[in-house]
Amino acid sequence: MDILARLNEAAARIEGILIVVSLWCMVASTFITVILRGLNTKFGFAWANSALGSIAWSEEFARMLVLWISFLGASLLLKEGSHIRIDLFSRLSSPGIIGIRNRIIAAFACLCCGMAASVSFRFLWIEIEFSAKIFLGLPAWLGQMILPIAFAVMTFRYGLVAVSGIRGDQEEQ
Repeated sequence: MDILARLNEAAARIEGILIVVSLWCMVASTFITVILRGLNTKFGFAWANSALGSIAWSEEFARMLVLWISFLGASLLLKEGSHIRIDLFSRLSSPGIIGIRNRIIAAFACLCCGMAASVSFRFLWIEIEFSAKIFLGLPAWLGQMILPIAFAVMTFRYGLVAVSGIRGDQEEQ
């Protein structure tokens, strides 16, 4: 299990780096777009309008990054045990029962995320065959590949909790 815990930590580091880079890229592209729009509308600079035309892809790029940040963040929050929970049962139960219940819930969530990973992989395969394009002529599947990746990582993480109780918050200790 030690190698699985290290794999979990490595995936978390990669996710954290991707979130930071994605967020910076999204903020930078949106900021540049806003500045150029302001220069064009408030001051009438024609070159700003021309520059806006050359970075028209930035809005679609920002939308794609929101999708990536959302799924990477959800996976990272799952690793840390900080995902949203509605839980009255924990306050009324003993720690032993809570541990067993958490493993059962994690097994069910692992199954659900595994099915979502499978379906999203099939969706991605259809997108690859369809060969739709997004901004800058890039294939659409590049933006959508986060779906099977994130669901696969979440399947792995829920599986760890279900089998071994490994969780970032170590609530079962």
